[in-house]
Amino acid sequence: YDQGVILIEKPENKKFLDSKMINNLYSSLLIKRNTHMVSAYYTLDMFSAGPPTIAQHLASLGYSFPVGANNLGFRANYANRFGIGGVQLESDFYLKLQNKQYVYFNYGYAFNSVLFPTHRAGLEYYAALPAKMEASIGGRYLNYPTSNVLIATGHIEKYVGSNSWFSLRPFYVYAFKTPINSQSFSLLANYRLFEKTELDYWGIEVGVGNSPDQFYSNAVTNSAEFNQLSAYKVKIEKNFMLNRTSDFHIGLGYSDEEYSLHNFRNRFTVELGYKIRLK
Repeated sequence: YDQGVILIEKPENKKFLDSKMINNLYSSLLIKRNTHMVSAYYTLDMFSAGPPTIAQHLASLGYSFPVGANNLGFRANYANRFGIGGVQLESDFYLKLQNKQYVYFNYGYAFNSVLFPTHRAGLEYYAALPAKMEASIGGRYLNYPTSNVLIATGHIEKYVGSNSWFSLRPFYVYAFKTPINSQSFSLLANYRLFEKTELDYWGIEVGVGNSPDQFYSNAVTNSAEFNQLSAYKVKIEKNFMLNRTSDFHIGLGYSDEEYSLHNFRNRFTVELGYKIRLK
């Protein structure tokens, strides 16, 4: 990739960037060459009823880089919800295997936080399938002061034609807590319509149920109880390239959710994200 970028950037070759094909190739080479990535994410939640009645905030800042053929990332999450703040540190490791297979490892720790789980861990195996498909199977473990949560999850995705993609991800949640254990099921479906590149797309996400594994509900109190409540959600998102090595994400979501037994409210969500790739 580096040699391709150097070739295109030679003064005598820059005239070829007038070609759409060469221009797109140049952007693709830069993205694949620049493997160190800095990312920032922010979400704002507002509610029609409470608690809470005030806006809730969740943000993260991350950095990832290659380790041989693999990838390692670190992320700091900050939440300000229910009038209190909390910090969680996470690490992600993607172990590359043969034949387009890889394994995802995750571990997170929260310092004296009642918002995030004290410990969280994840493991998921991914494999490419015929017909432009990919599938995975794995699990998560969340340790809260008053409960332990096990989540079985996986996903299946497929590219349709040259510019469409969809995926399904179910969550089966089992919470060990006093005085009684509980279980629940949730499902997320995503569709994306790509434009110039895979980083330029419109998307829609619909979901039924809550899962503590989702970043959407990653920092809530009493998460073992939260996943028992009903929720129906939809989100429209747009991702686009700001320049050849950075992209911006915006999402607008609406949920009809049960915040306590038989009590419902509207949740309005705004998501903002930014990624830049460095050499």
